[in-house]
Amino acid sequence: MTRRLSVYLLVLFLCTAVILPAGDVSYYGSNSIGQQLSPLEAPAGSGYALEVTATDTGTQTVLLHDLEVVWSETSSKDGVHRYITRTSPAGSELYRAHYINSRLVSLSQRIDGFTEEETYLYDEDGLLHTIILERGGEVEHTFFFLDDAGRLEGLMVYQGDAPDWELDHTLLFTSSQDAFAIGEAGRFEITYSREDGRDTYSYVGGVLRLETAISRVDGDRQVSERDHQLGTTRLTRYDGETDRVSEEQFTSARAKENYSLSNTYDDFGELSSRTVLDASGTTEYRYTVNDEGRDLVTVVRNGQMHKVITYLDDTREEQVYHNGEFYATIIYSDDNEILEVIND
Repeated sequence: MTRRLSVYLLVLFLCTAVILPAGDVSYYGSNSIGQQLSPLEAPAGSGYALEVTATDTGTQTVLLHDLEVVWSETSSKDGVHRYITRTSPAGSELYRAHYINSRLVSLSQRIDGFTEEETYLYDEDGLLHTIILERGGEVEHTFFFLDDAGRLEGLMVYQGDAPDWELDHTLLFTSSQDAFAIGEAGRFEITYSREDGRDTYSYVGGVLRLETAISRVDGDRQVSERDHQLGTTRLTRYDGETDRVSEEQFTSARAKENYSLSNTYDDFGELSSRTVLDASGTTEYRYTVNDEGRDLVTVVRNGQMHKVITYLDDTREEQVYHNGEFYATIIYSDDNEILEVIND
């Protein structure tokens, strides 16, 4: 059971408990987590049951399983304060909770052999803004961000104590859903929504690493990816009906890496041709099938035949051209090793 679930069960038990005259004993059906179910005249010989005894300040509750005690819980009220303590049959404390005006302010519980101490802090309006968790000598702070209506907009989790604490992870969003951010272990990503798309900024160690913008342009989807570390930008356009890449442009601080390409597709949605413009000029790739059903790729560079590639069962045949004239046929294996060179 997680610590958050335990908190919720405490609240659930408080909300469902029945106020009884001091000394009265009532029985209820239950389950392994101690929920109060339907009333019983007496606990059955098997299964889970709750025995609830009224006291002058609250209740004493015992969870039974096959008539054996699983735990005992004392709930007492003192003005605006409510205290809950749960113990094992051997008398060891399982958890202890303190409420003020029905708000949980502290919780101590045993989880996986460790005692966890949680402190809950609220603002002047009674809204939760911080949880401080101490476990095994380690401290964790969780800060909550709320909008004016009290709705959760995000949280940040820090390990350790100020000023030496370290950000563990972050989750931020807005109730209008126009911004969302998440991060952990030195990485942080924030996304802003626009009417026609969204912008995402990715940080590593507090430095902007990647910037991504998604937009709608004339019905098509356009994605811009700017890598600030590498100094590159990739602009990709996807067809609005098929979502296939129609155009792509890549720019780099090193001009020789720059290129642009455009694709065309046949009536069946298969790629039929690709034109690439880069530092070496213009290269066109034509994708067809020969009479034997083999895939062919014809490559034309700067207006001259460059090569024709035929894909066979276990090999690849390339007819290579030089200055537009046939030069040789090269047979490659699946591992891209040259098997044979035919010059005639």
